Amino acid sequence: MNGLIASAVLLSLLSIQATCASSGHSVLLTWKQQPQPTNVVIAQQRMHRAASCSQSQQVVVAVGPAASTVTDTTVQTKQQYAYWITVVDKNGVESPKSNCVTASIP
Repeated sequence: MNGLIASAVLLSLLSIQATCASSGHSVLLTWKQQPQPTNVVIAQQRMHRAASCSQSQQVVVAVGPAASTVTDTTVQTKQQYAYWITVVDKNGVESPKSNCVTASIP
């Protein structure tokens, strides 16, 4: 399977509904991933963060293929953050980003 096909497969099987709950100085992200076809092996998922959905991102944390939550404890007071998830298959091909969600830190 070439990289372009793998990206399309990963995007089509991802149905992430991320929600952010800001509590103090952390953001909890949760999502749900659809089952993948047996020929696609997800190696990891990556949580990305930026100041807005249209800005450049940084990978905050990489989590295992079965993860469905992650907490960002590096947030700052009175800031807004945008988050999205990508997945990486066993060949290192990264999917396009999921929907973007934002959280405002009080």
